[in-house]
Amino acid sequence: MKRVVNNVKTFHGIDMEKQPILVYRSIQSEREKQK
Repeated sequence: MKRVVNNVKTFHGIDMEKQPILVYRSIQSEREKQK
């Protein structure tokens, strides 16, 4: 269980820290689709 949690944390950490623009764009695109 601990390994899974650690992997998830590092995965999200890489996305949010190294690719904030891509994450932001993906969120914006999802919001546009919902409108």
